[in-house]
Amino acid sequence: MQVKEFKNLHLQDFDKLAQNALDVLQVNKAHILALKGDLGAGKTLLAQNMGKILGINRVTSPTFVIMNEYKTSSHAFKKVAHIDAYRLESEEELRAFELNAILQDAETLTIIEWPERFYETLKKYKVVWVYIQNGKQDNTRDVVINME
Repeated sequence: MQVKEFKNLHLQDFDKLAQNALDVLQVNKAHILALKGDLGAGKTLLAQNMGKILGINRVTSPTFVIMNEYKTSSHAFKKVAHIDAYRLESEEELRAFELNAILQDAETLTIIEWPERFYETLKKYKVVWVYIQNGKQDNTRDVVINME
């Protein structure tokens, strides 16, 4: 299991965090990234920085639409599915989004905010987990990236 830890990481350094997360995905041959943290922790900011690395001009928060899909200019992934499960109340609600088909597509990087909403579904897949917590200093975060 590969684990990377970052203490007191400033939000403006999330571009480096995004590259580290992509590196862990590639080393572990995974294509699902689960972002766990409180509101305002930086989950969407991390997704936006990953999008930039993959050649996506603008990644927006999918809070109200639940999922956005983007084509990339990367050789690593052909597209990104960015899911925000905050407003979902059960795993049943995910069926409308054909989640299993998306999660099985190795050419799609699936980035999931609030993954704990459908943990049972994710247990079936190889997932890189990113835990983001407020750091000890203002505007910093403590982050752990690992495989479960």
